[in-house]
Amino acid sequence: MRSWAGALLALSLLAPAASASNPLEPPAPEIPSADVWINAKGLSLARLKGRRVVVLGFVDFANLNSLRALKILAKWHETYAQSGVMVIAVHTPIYGWQRDPTILRAQVKKLGLDFPVVLDNDRRVMTEYANEGWPGFYVINPKGRIAFSLIGEQRYTELEGEIRNG
Repeated sequence: MRSWAGALLALSLLAPAASASNPLEPPAPEIPSADVWINAKGLSLARLKGRRVVVLGFVDFANLNSLRALKILAKWHETYAQSGVMVIAVHTPIYGWQRDPTILRAQVKKLGLDFPVVLDNDRRVMTEYANEGWPGFYVINPKGRIAFSLIGEQRYTELEGEIRNG
């Protein structure tokens, strides 16, 4: 019996890990109008539909991975804004002190971000997108559908290709 249990354990360790699947189906969920926009007037995906590719980046400003992702989002904003790409960061805080819009405004200013940032204090946007971590990225095509999603810092080249293909 022990040899079978050991063999099963060994086989399970050799098997590839199951990847988390995103159960979300298009169209892209809207950002609630009640959320606080830090450095822009409230935007709706419905208003952008038909005109723009939207890159939605879920971040937490106290998370090192997210801080690196914000630099990437800033680069994409600088590179593709003139081509009709709208970059939006969704700050979904972990800690209570991060819920204060004044603190977030100061962080956005310190980092020199000039693309829209929205504060998702109640995690409604994160939940609607079934986002599972920071950073999380969603490319929304002009039809308002999610064309590509990615959790984590890997595959930025692939993600940028999806942005260009819109």
